Amino acid sequence: MLNLFLSTFVTLFVIIDPPGCAPIFAGLTRDATHKQAFRIALRATVIAGLILLMFATVGRKLLDAMHIEMDSFRIAGGLMLFLIALDMVFETHPAARGARRKGAPRSRARGRLGVPDGDADDCRAGFDRRRDVGDIARA
Repeated sequence: MLNLFLSTFVTLFVIIDPPGCAPIFAGLTRDATHKQAFRIALRATVIAGLILLMFATVGRKLLDAMHIEMDSFRIAGGLMLFLIALDMVFETHPAARGARRKGAPRSRARGRLGVPDGDADDCRAGFDRRRDVGDIARA
């Protein structure tokens, strides 16, 4: 039982990546009141939890309906992570290169708090430009 708990905890910790999300959250809520920061954190947690719960309950059925085997899914996931890592190391993604030069490619509300995908360059550049934090809390 302890092995299952530790394995699940480590997996979720790696997926959610609290040390990686903390600087993003701090940057997003720098100008926010305590109440706004709490609402942003609560919204991100609920969205991430719902997505995780949804795929935990119906993910296998969804893969079966599309006739995708779990081994194939694991291989495809590994390839995607490898390609994302290559993009991060070599900055081959045009949005990552342009984000650093131009300042802000997207709204800060579309950050990586809810569903991080490993491409944090465009997210970090997103809050270099200051916008009204109230828009994020109301979104």
